[in-house]
Amino acid sequence: MLHKTLVSMAALAVGAVLLALPSQARADFFIAGELDRGAIQGQGNNFPGDWPEFPDNFGAKARFGYAFGDVFQLSVEGGGWYLRTNMDGRLVGLMDTYGGFVGARLAYVYGKILSPGIYAHIGYGEAAARPDEGRARYQNGPMVNVGASLDLVSFEHFVLGAHLEWNAMHLGARKNLRTDTLQWVNWGAHIGFGF
Repeated sequence: MLHKTLVSMAALAVGAVLLALPSQARADFFIAGELDRGAIQGQGNNFPGDWPEFPDNFGAKARFGYAFGDVFQLSVEGGGWYLRTNMDGRLVGLMDTYGGFVGARLAYVYGKILSPGIYAHIGYGEAAARPDEGRARYQNGPMVNVGASLDLVSFEHFVLGAHLEWNAMHLGARKNLRTDTLQWVNWGAHIGFGF
């Protein structure tokens, strides 16, 4: 319950900051959605040297924020993510990871096509393993991600693009589960609307 309260408080704080920012030329509130494929790093895999296989899995992300600037566009944003993946030997069964985040994004917008960007987020999340015996096991902790994006189409109030990111979440010890750092890579497509 505490982690859900912390994530909610962080989202409210980001919303308050975004509403307090002054309006200026080329400034927009935005919402964006992402669809991802992702892979949890297995035993012996060290990103970026060893890339994991991408099993049958999926993820989604929702972001909202405030973007300002002309050629260099800075965005302050927050949101939530969800990823379901097959652990493929690291733990038995499927794993769901989800949580909330806040962060920033910097993009070079020099035309209506091919605008590159970088971003970073911090947040808090939960990992839920579903082993074969049918009992759900949960661990939670802080997370961080960094990524790169390429907006294929970038109009003033519409963006369509692709992204690649690395994520890490520190999982605290719980019951018979040891402390661990869960890492995953995901890539996908995003669409955003400014208003």
